[in-house]
Amino acid sequence: MYDSSRSPRQTRLFFFASASAIPPAVPGGERRIAYAPNGYFPAESPPVLPSRESLRADLRVLREAGFTGIVTYGAEIPAIPEIAHDLGFHAAYSGRCGPVIPLDVGH
Repeated sequence: MYDSSRSPRQTRLFFFASASAIPPAVPGGERRIAYAPNGYFPAESPPVLPSRESLRADLRVLREAGFTGIVTYGAEIPAIPEIAHDLGFHAAYSGRCGPVIPLDVGH
């Protein structure tokens, strides 16, 4: 149930924090999740991009939940693969038929 006293970020974090099971891994052991950043409004003119701090907070929650790969809906935010790498994700995939961006993290 939606709790209107929570900010959108708190609601999203609550959802991930209360998940009871991590999805099964794809072949190779990677656990992927689709990712759309908080604070990203591409339809605005000019588009509103999330801060690096916001991206890092989002991705930290996903990594701590056990995910090792992210799938984005586009490649308009170049900081995502860099921050994902820093947090230990194995790969970032662009959702626009783009290339797989392997993240050399030694895993």
